[in-house]
Amino acid sequence: MAKKKQVEKSLFERIEQFLQSKSSIVLIASLLISLLFSILLFNKDVSSGGDDSGYIRNAYQFAKGLAFPGWHSSFYSMVLSLFVLIFGVNMVMLKTTSLLFNLASFYFIQRLFIKYTNHTTTTFVLLATAFSYLICYYSSTTYTESFFILFQIVYIYYFLEIAHKFEDSKESIKKSWKYFMVLGIAVYLLFQTKTVALSILVISIVYLLLNKKYLGTAIYTLSAIVTHFGFSLYKSVVWNVKKVGYEEQLETILLKHPYKPDQGNDNLIGFIQRIWDNSELYLSKTFVKMLGFFPTEYRKTSAILTILLLILFAISGFYAVKKNKKLLFPVLYLVGMIGATFVSIQKVWDQDRLIMIYFPFLIGIVAYFLYTLFEKQSFKKLQILLISFFALILITISAQSIKEVGKKMSYDKANTEAFNSYTPDWQNYMLASKWAGEHLPSNAVVLCRKPDMSWIASGGKNFFSGVYKLEANADSVLALVKRTHATHVIMANLRGIPTKKTDKTINTIRNNLIYLTSIKPTCLKTIKEFGTDEKAYIFEINLADQTPKEEYIQRLSAALIVNPKNVNLSNEIGAYLLSQNKPQEAYNYYEFALEYVKDAALYFNRGLCLFQMKKYKEASADFKKACEMKANFNQSWYNLALCYLYVNDFTNSKVALSKAKETGFADYESLERELMRH
Repeated sequence: MAKKKQVEKSLFERIEQFLQSKSSIVLIASLLISLLFSILLFNKDVSSGGDDSGYIRNAYQFAKGLAFPGWHSSFYSMVLSLFVLIFGVNMVMLKTTSLLFNLASFYFIQRLFIKYTNHTTTTFVLLATAFSYLICYYSSTTYTESFFILFQIVYIYYFLEIAHKFEDSKESIKKSWKYFMVLGIAVYLLFQTKTVALSILVISIVYLLLNKKYLGTAIYTLSAIVTHFGFSLYKSVVWNVKKVGYEEQLETILLKHPYKPDQGNDNLIGFIQRIWDNSELYLSKTFVKMLGFFPTEYRKTSAILTILLLILFAISGFYAVKKNKKLLFPVLYLVGMIGATFVSIQKVWDQDRLIMIYFPFLIGIVAYFLYTLFEKQSFKKLQILLISFFALILITISAQSIKEVGKKMSYDKANTEAFNSYTPDWQNYMLASKWAGEHLPSNAVVLCRKPDMSWIASGGKNFFSGVYKLEANADSVLALVKRTHATHVIMANLRGIPTKKTDKTINTIRNNLIYLTSIKPTCLKTIKEFGTDEKAYIFEINLADQTPKEEYIQRLSAALIVNPKNVNLSNEIGAYLLSQNKPQEAYNYYEFALEYVKDAALYFNRGLCLFQMKKYKEASADFKKACEMKANFNQSWYNLALCYLYVNDFTNSKVALSKAKETGFADYESLERELMRH
């Protein structure tokens, strides 16, 4: 009898068989890769974003029994407080917790994807996640992202297990009620970790109802509601916190611009535009960057690429669910969470970590769709193309991470001072905060941009008060200073574009101080400045009506640092110094002012300083510039004539004097007589 001809296995089948036998090795390799890149990208400083320092401070206050972490991500701060109790505010140890959360998530990613997709898709997702620069970077921070990635993957895995394990009967409910109850508690804690996770509750209820788990849905929903009231009761009784804790976030969500409340709230059209803007930012820019196709500093968006990606995700989700109906829940999860994120945040925030937490799911769903597509008989001969495509993406992702590691190592080697992981603007801000903690009295109140970052830099001094918005006018700034009892303020030149120095800076503190000095020019005194470029300053605030005579110019100088474009201040300071026969000091003020504003009076006064220093050639250039800017500036024409006289340029001196006479200068006779001799 003839033997049956053995059917040759396809490429996918051979790879699948191999990866199935090596699943433990794949997991270990992913863990080691992620660990290696996370260590190489490890940063001992908190980020300039500020949220991570807020979580640490909240965790510290909760651990010490000082305050409940009512600011967003309460549950994460509570979890972090356990490590604060053990290690204190030790940045290395606290950041290591995120590294552990990240590594733990790989185990559940593998279990989930193996169960509902295949080993090839799972391997691709694990390696892409392990090599990802952003995920490795955030695994060495104290942001919520690593914790949330783990929490959400554990929730999804066990939700699907429980939702499909038990029948919806009275007998089954007796066994399963406690599992649905735990899921209800878990979803509430997810919400207390990220506000947008409220959508998970809705998605989970919809999914349970679609699967006719009516009793399970009731227990699950009731558990979440009871947990909420229990949590609120705990806050009220133990911590005397009456608010739910998300009122300010809701107000911010409704605003057109989070930092400009005067623009009012968004309307329906505005929210639709917001969804599209965020889709462009996080899909055509951030997501594609995470695939390694763009450099990390890439900032452009593409409407066409956004539309193509949305179509790809929609098709992938549809076919993934068609292939495995249990994948409906992860797909609904992605739609709900990303949708809630895009609705709730304004375009101005543009934070890559907001889409990063969904990266394993996004690439997993697409990879699974492509895999199932190429499994078809008509595409089997092209399977090598898909495997090559997966390999290409892994190469681009890993190359990006290697490049970022190289950049970090080079930067660390070139910058050995304290807070050297920051760009100069933030480094100077942190140095100012550290100095304030070491030198200012304990009863000081220091206004600043990022109080939680300052708290960490200062070693835990509790006298920093945040200023987050531009006040309406000078009177409201004055009211703010009085209300907070502020004694000092940190003003830094923080970059508007974090990756490079431009003319755009975050001017909230500066503009408020401009308002304040407009009604009280001598209310500030420079205590210390930090850095040689993108400087930070510590000013003392004194609202007294009387200013000591010896401090008058010093205080006007502080106001000029705040507003270098205030020509009147520059002229007043310079005139005083000239009257005190200090032309060099006066010159420095005019030189400083001219960096920011080009004004005829400033050029003229700087020329006077040079004239007093007998630098007639340089002085003539300034007087000439003043005349060019203001043709009838007779005093400048006259001084220009004097300068030419002193360098023996009698022809030009006569021309300049003639201009002075034409424009109305009266006291010219003595110079005219002198020139007639030549």
